[in-house]
Amino acid sequence: MIIKDGNQLFSQRSGAPKYIIRPYGKDRFFFDNSFVVIGFNRDASGKVIEAVTDDRGTKETWAKTGKPLPVRIEIKLHEPILTSYTGEYELAPGFILTVTREGDRLFTQATGQSKVEIFAESETKFFLKVVDAQLEFIKDDSGKVIKVILYQGGQKLEGPKIR
Repeated sequence: MIIKDGNQLFSQRSGAPKYIIRPYGKDRFFFDNSFVVIGFNRDASGKVIEAVTDDRGTKETWAKTGKPLPVRIEIKLHEPILTSYTGEYELAPGFILTVTREGDRLFTQATGQSKVEIFAESETKFFLKVVDAQLEFIKDDSGKVIKVILYQGGQKLEGPKIR
């Protein structure tokens, strides 16, 4: 989402902080301390219709929708529920998502990545604040957690609980 606050533009993904984008040309902006640039494309009437991000040659196109960012409300869960989600989930060969608990807080860490806190929005659905990603824990008929589903970047990755 692109937000205007006063004379400054910001980019913000759902659940993530706002980042200043600075102009360097007509409809062209860059992020501080990053190689990512963003450009806005217009239709024949001059109306902005999409944004294109470019991270050193890797481009993504984002259609303008006008939809607001979803508001995620975090709830507190009892520690035994949180404990049931701890363990390791294999999202792909060699790519493990480890879920740990520290008191009444739940954390996740993917192979080769930093540990981040996840926040409950229901008993089985969690979201991250550092990136736009959600986790959904799936239970069998007996209530045992058997897998997790990671929703991120339009993808849905399922991982069985392996430990």
